[in-house]
Amino acid sequence: MGISGTKTRLHVLAGEKQSQAQSTRQPLDAIHHLLPVSSGMVEHLAVTRVPRARLRQMALPLPSINSLAVIDMSSIRRPFFVQFLHDLHPTVIFDVRIVPLFDIDPPYMTRVRALELFRSLKATYFDITGHLEISNSLDARLNPGIMAGPLSSLLKEVSPAGTGPVVVLTDSKNMRDDYIQTLPQYLLPAPLEGWSAISV
Repeated sequence: MGISGTKTRLHVLAGEKQSQAQSTRQPLDAIHHLLPVSSGMVEHLAVTRVPRARLRQMALPLPSINSLAVIDMSSIRRPFFVQFLHDLHPTVIFDVRIVPLFDIDPPYMTRVRALELFRSLKATYFDITGHLEISNSLDARLNPGIMAGPLSSLLKEVSPAGTGPVVVLTDSKNMRDDYIQTLPQYLLPAPLEGWSAISV
């Protein structure tokens, strides 16, 4: 290939890279990555949206000992759920759902397979509502500000230094949103830099 041919090839490659870079700037709307930003004594949450479809390709700042992921299990799909947990590699999984089922895309995901997945990741799983004998979705103990107490006690047992990543499984989008807004402030012990919350 001559010099002119080489230049043409370089221009094509440059164009491909520019096109790929532009594609990564498309609207982001599936995962909300919340980073703590200190402001005096108050911790605010800055939001960055990450599309689920690109999770496997992008370089998320994961795993991190200060990651706290709250997942809405009512709309999750099995391939994404499995891949997300593999990428995050959580230390602890708290399930605060009234009925902690894992029939995601049945028959490919079942409770048995989910627990096998958690074990393979060396993650400690807690059925919180079963542990606390909560059977009603209106039980006040499901309030994230109250639930932070027993979750903190269990976290201290598993990780005395308060290191994550930590995953919380919820029943609905509203429940997820309540937990993502409250739990990072009250879950203890917290990492020195605070919890970096991820809403899924």
